[in-house]
Amino acid sequence: NHDEIMALSKEIDLLAHLKQLEIENDLPPGTAERFATVYADASSVPEQEESRYMAAWDAYQQALDEDSNLAALARAYGERVRMPIYDRINAEGTFIF
Repeated sequence: NHDEIMALSKEIDLLAHLKQLEIENDLPPGTAERFATVYADASSVPEQEESRYMAAWDAYQQALDEDSNLAALARAYGERVRMPIYDRINAEGTFIF
C-alpha cells in the first residue's frame, strides 16, 4: 500500500533526524528511539476521538516533563524543524487565515 510505504518512509526520516540531534546534543543513546515512540503514540490518535486525543498528548507532555533528555530532544527538534503552523503566522505574530 502506497500510503503505508510513505508513512514508514516519513517515520524512518524522522528517526534519522532525531538520532542526528541526539548525537549533536550529546544525549544518551536511545533517546531518539524513545522520543519517536512517545511522539508516534500521541500523534497516531485522531483528533476526532477527543478524549483519547487529549489523553495521548497529555501522556506525551508528561513524558517530556519526566525525562529531561526527551525534553531536550523535543526542544532541539522544534528549533531545527519549522512547524507548519509557523507558515500561518506573519512577522507581527498575527495568525493568517
